[in-house]
Amino acid sequence: MKYQKVFRIFFWVWSTIVFVLSVWPNTPKQEIRVFGSPFRIDYYEHFFVFAFLGVLFILQRKQIIRPDVIIVLALLGFAILTESLQLFIPGRFFNPYDLAYNILGLMAGGYLMYLMVLKKMKLKEINNYKNQL
Repeated sequence: MKYQKVFRIFFWVWSTIVFVLSVWPNTPKQEIRVFGSPFRIDYYEHFFVFAFLGVLFILQRKQIIRPDVIIVLALLGFAILTESLQLFIPGRFFNPYDLAYNILGLMAGGYLMYLMVLKKMKLKEINNYKNQL
């Protein structure tokens, strides 16, 4: 990929930001009221923050064809670690819904970007084949 090194830097910077914000003590719960009922917007934050991490993961890879199982498990472990560490941080609490949104976002972002890159690669192959004719 053309900008693979740049995406690799973004991936590691974003991972560091996510980790630091996940273990930052005493962050307030982000909740709004919708029709008189509490609505937690942080679930969406978890989803999109980890979806972006999944996107960056795919973009920084040398080989897009098949994601390594070990790397995918490491990313899932990162999602689990960032949430589990909150058990030991003052003012932070482990929330299984946060963990679920972390994992869903990671999988959704990574999978969508994987499909987009594969589509681009197939289009490139088709164009190369047409040019050979």
